[in-house]
Amino acid sequence: MKLSIIFTALLLSTSCSTTENDLPITQPGSRYPFVTTTRDGGLLMSWFEKIDSVNWALKWSEFKEGNWSDNSPITNGEHGFVSFFRDMTNNDLGLVWLDGRNMGAGDDENGYGAMNLYQSGFMSSGDLKWEMKLDDMVCECCPTSAVNTDNALLIAYRDRSEEEIRDINILRYVDGYWFEPYTVHNDGWKITGCPVNGPKLTAQENDVAIAWFTSPDNTPKVNVAFSVSEGASFEAPIRVDFSRPIGRVDLIWISDNEVMVSWIEIGEETTNILTTIVTKNGSAGTPHIISEIAPGRVSGYPQMERVEDQVFFAWTEGGEDDGIKSKWIPLYHFR
Repeated sequence: MKLSIIFTALLLSTSCSTTENDLPITQPGSRYPFVTTTRDGGLLMSWFEKIDSVNWALKWSEFKEGNWSDNSPITNGEHGFVSFFRDMTNNDLGLVWLDGRNMGAGDDENGYGAMNLYQSGFMSSGDLKWEMKLDDMVCECCPTSAVNTDNALLIAYRDRSEEEIRDINILRYVDGYWFEPYTVHNDGWKITGCPVNGPKLTAQENDVAIAWFTSPDNTPKVNVAFSVSEGASFEAPIRVDFSRPIGRVDLIWISDNEVMVSWIEIGEETTNILTTIVTKNGSAGTPHIISEIAPGRVSGYPQMERVEDQVFFAWTEGGEDDGIKSKWIPLYHFR
């Protein structure tokens, strides 16, 4: 089905925004929103905002009881695609990131010229724990993703082999042990440069889903796959795109048996944020257009989260409307 066929029918649904306070206060030119839900049903959003002509700050705000809190700074400077998780040894906050400390180092056991994957966490005092290297050679600038189930911690990232195969890997931590990483699906995507396209995990109790972009043989795809074994393995991928995706995926659970996936795709005349619903039985619905966006990497990774019966979308817009944009859409519009 062509995008033009569904666009008119979607204008009403994608223009609906039933919450007055679409965004926290952000400055023009702000970049790269990240949204996540809280345990008590609220919504957190972080983003990068310029504090002077050179430096950036990472800020955050919470949406609760119909309002956004005043924004607050976390840490000045940019970060290496950090993902957060629950440390299963003590329930403290853990984090995983891409680390380039060895990219300019000598040729030794640390992996000369390679980006590494590291993990750490925060102690109750607020200090960082010891660091642990998880992978010697990963893709240089593809975001990571991490989720917890009842019994496992899963970390997803784009690997990099000596032969420049850059497929998506899963690292799994269970019962105090890190298992060897495995490939979600053997795409066999060989590319000599970083595609700037990471995976996204989402968990609901012990069910896990993952979305990712790949392009073996110059055939770009956005795939979704499910795991019913707490990430020990994943089922066959389900393709959801229209055949011209750029990627930059996000993924959320919207019911016991359904996830919603979003991505960026080139249309007939525009570049669009798309989303569709995928069920655990392997079916994917018709993609919906959330918004037209400017082409290029300025849009970053569009974000979405479910808040009660609505879905909140946030993304970066370039050009004359430079800055962070958002939209609230009732969940029933996607059914």
